[in-house]
Amino acid sequence: MLGFARVVVLILSGHKMSLQNALNKLFNALGEVFRVPSASAYCQAKKKVKPEVFVHLSEVLCEDFYTLYGADQEVRLWHGHRLMGADGTYLTLPDTEELRACFSVHENQPSARAAQTSASLSHRLTRFAE
Repeated sequence: MLGFARVVVLILSGHKMSLQNALNKLFNALGEVFRVPSASAYCQAKKKVKPEVFVHLSEVLCEDFYTLYGADQEVRLWHGHRLMGADGTYLTLPDTEELRACFSVHENQPSARAAQTSASLSHRLTRFAE
């Protein structure tokens, strides 16, 4: 079954393969090889996910990071500095007038316009540094 959590996980995974292959991979990892939904079903479910979900997830992540960071009073440093890694991506948003008014619109063909925004994530890397 393609529930809310699985749709969000697929969105956040930023898969670099065809949508159907990403669905196959996820459901294989879950041990549900015979319950893989179609790419069309995923697209329909994805349209129901409100953008506020990702704002909320970001807020929770940041709150937890600063609450838990150094909770054990042992903040690991690398050469005296916190070591952070960051990565970013572009997100193509559903094509609506409201989103086109709020976000930048990109065209890769004269008839193909899409609202896009960028997203980034940072993570402390000091646990990997020696």
